[in-house]
Amino acid sequence: MENDWTKVLDFPGYRVYRREIDEKKKHVTLWIRRKRGNRSFRCPACGRKVEGIHEAIERAARDLPCFGYTATVIVELYRLRCPDCGVKTEQLPQLPGKAPYTKRFEDEVGKA
Repeated sequence: MENDWTKVLDFPGYRVYRREIDEKKKHVTLWIRRKRGNRSFRCPACGRKVEGIHEAIERAARDLPCFGYTATVIVELYRLRCPDCGVKTEQLPQLPGKAPYTKRFEDEVGKA
């Protein structure tokens, strides 16, 4: 079942490992993390390849509605230990800056 959600969500390199559907509130929450083999890290500040992971964190972001349900994606991100820059949080193209919503949600709101 999570494999189907992974396909629908379309976050390349990530997979859904948990889901929760609240029928009363008409809300779906999906937890995602990197797929196996997707463990190559680069410092978001300098671009250097990084081996050390400082910690894993979760970041919640609102996504586009799906089938009449509002949606939240909770992404497992890593804080990386770069020898040059110190501890930095990895960045995803689907999550702009520190915004509490996904890029595609931002794009749709911008069109409206």
